[in-house]
Formats: sequence, structure tokens, C-alpha cells
Amino acid sequence: MAAMEDGGIAAMEIVARDLKAMGLYTARALSFAGVEYEAFEHKLTPDQIAIYDAYADAWGIIHQHLDEALKATGVVDRMSGDTLNSQAKGSALSRFECAKQRFFSQVLLSMKMPSLIRAIEAEVAAGHAAVVQLVTTGEAVLERRLSGLSAQERAHLAVDVSPRDGLVDYLRNAFPTRQMRVFTASDGTARSELMVDEHGAPVPCREAMAARDDLIEQLCGMPPIPAALDALIAHFGRDVVAEVTGRTKRIVLDPHGNQKLETRSPGARKADSDAFMAGRKPILAFSDAGGTGRSYHADLGCGSAGKRRIHFLLLTYSSLDILSAVRPQSRRLRETWPRHLRPGSAAAVLAEGVARSQHSSSRWPFKFWGAGGCGSEPYGDPQLVAGRTARLRAA
Repeated sequence: MAAMEDGGIAAMEIVARDLKAMGLYTARALSFAGVEYEAFEHKLTPDQIAIYDAYADAWGIIHQHLDEALKATGVVDRMSGDTLNSQAKGSALSRFECAKQRFFSQVLLSMKMPSLIRAIEAEVAAGHAAVVQLVTTGEAVLERRLSGLSAQERAHLAVDVSPRDGLVDYLRNAFPTRQMRVFTASDGTARSELMVDEHGAPVPCREAMAARDDLIEQLCGMPPIPAALDALIAHFGRDVVAEVTGRTKRIVLDPHGNQKLETRSPGARKADSDAFMAGRKPILAFSDAGGTGRSYHADLGCGSAGKRRIHFLLLTYSSLDILSAVRPQSRRLRETWPRHLRPGSAAAVLAEGVARSQHSSSRWPFKFWGAGGCGSEPYGDPQLVAGRTARLRAA
């Protein structure tokens, strides 16, 4: 007992898991009776496809410059192409691929917004409540943009928080520009290490820095893509959208159309959550941070009990495991309406990232089914499991 008290809830969960695996513990889960699953698909417009292709070409150019920068800095031998510093090369390529995947995930999320906004308008007009679940708020990009502004620029804000900024940040912070020094190792092979000056500071490679600056200049002329959450609030307004996320700052528009920096406190998030549950705001946008410890279902005791929750999911392929591990906040006991789940995907021809987005939507109901909860059906009964699976496949 002392060990259980020291371990707390985590230890109790481990014991419950082991007992369940041995067949000595019966777990129960929420019933999926009445829950509907309907994927909404956004057809990319010709303009969006052109923007996607333009950014794909930009990443291709960056990749070419990355190879040249690795040679210029001494990470790769310019003549033979042999790797002189495998650790530096692996780090550069890893950061490049991570930045690229993160960029295109955010681009695809933002491109879904026109269809999402139309779908939300239709549901709100029908008397329903829209719940939008996000995996990113763009706060990190906003923080970096604000940190580079002067006091005068902060007083007259004109900031575009776009996935493009993440691409520029990668070039400024992760593009290889440090010069390497080539030396001969004990086994006779050529290797390279970081070159430093007499003060111990890294020596920059002028060729790589010039290539980086040229790329940044070209990217700044490309069209910005608004972040998904900001586009949602800009369209419907703060009086309609309740935001329950972890971000502490956001850009809003005043009555004259000028940008204003608004601080978000925990009290503001709670006020928005209460406004949604009371029915004063018909749209809720929440992230992982905003979903912890909160419920947004049509509870019998709340003011919006008569409004069915239409749960929209703005997710990416890589966020499936994160979302499926979170207990669905719009589905609980004591609710008047079962929710309607609508994950979104974007469709276009010959777009690798879009194909992944479609795949994520098709996998979602089976990932979502295992999210668990406390409810009315024995989770381990084979017949009930088969029945739930059949209903999900039929949906």
C-alpha cells in the first residue's frame, strides 16, 4: 500500500492495465451509439496548387543550396563528394527534413480553411455548435516575429503569421553556415571539424551565408499563407469564436481594421470555455493544451445542451497518435446529443503531402475508437468490439 501511495495515480493506472491484460479487471468505455463520422474534403483551387508548387520548388532550391553549403563549409569534400563530418551532415539534413515536413503540414492545414469556414457556417446556421480541434496555434512563429520588431513597429503592427515564416526561420537558424577545418585522422582518412578563431568563436563561411541571404530575399517575395487559427478568428470574430489554447498572445483586429496584440491569460481561456458551454459563443477552437481537464460536450446542465457538437479536426498525418491519445472532449456521459465527427482532408493531383492528409482522415475513426473513457459498454467483449468496428466501417 505504501508503494501505491508513493506512486499515485500513475501506479494505479499500471496496476489496472496489468489486471485488465490478465482478464481480472473489466474496463468500460463510452458507447459510440449515435456518433457519426463524416470526412469533409477540401478541393485545392488552381491558385492554391500554384502556391503549393511554388513552395515545393523553393524547397527544392534550398535542398540544392544545402548540398552546396555542405561542400563550401567543409562538411562534404567538394572534389570527391565524400563526407568529412558525418555528424554535422546528419544534423543538417535532419533539421532540413523536419522543417520541410512541419512547413507543408501547416500549409495544408491553412489551405483547408475555406472549406472549413463554409462547413462551420452551415452547421451554425442549422443550430449546431462547432468544435474545432487544432494541433498548432502558430504562437512560436508569432513570438519570433515580435522579437524582431522595434518599439515603433510594435506600436503600428503589420504582422503576417504564416508558415512561410517558419521557412525563413529555418534558413536563419539551421542552414549550415559555419566553416569546417579539414584534417587527417589517425587512420589516414580526411575528416573535418568546426573551425574557430583565436577567441574560440566559430568562423562563418561567406559563400554559404551569401546563398542563405539570397534564398531569404527570394522567399520574402512569395505570397503569405495565414495560420489556420488566425484565419478562423479573423473570419468569425472574437465574439463568436471561443479560443481555448495554450498560446499567451494573439493578433486581433480593432474596429478600424488595425492589428493589435492581445494577451491571453488562463482566466481568458476559462471565460471563453464557459461562454461556449453557456451558448454565448457557437464556435470553439481548442488545442491539446486547451483540452486537458475540460469537457465541451452537450452536457444536460449547460446552456448549450440543445446544440449538437460538430467536431472538426484540423490534423496532420504526424498528429494522429497525439490526437488519439487525448480523450475526446466533445463526447461524454450525460449529454443530450451524440457528437458528429468531421476530420478534414485536402485533395489535389500529384501532391505528396495532400495524399498523406487524405490517408490520415481515413485512418482516424479507428485511431479515435481507442481513445477510451468512462461509459456504458464493456470494452473487451468481442461481440461489442466487432459491432463497433462494423459501425465505424459503415460510417
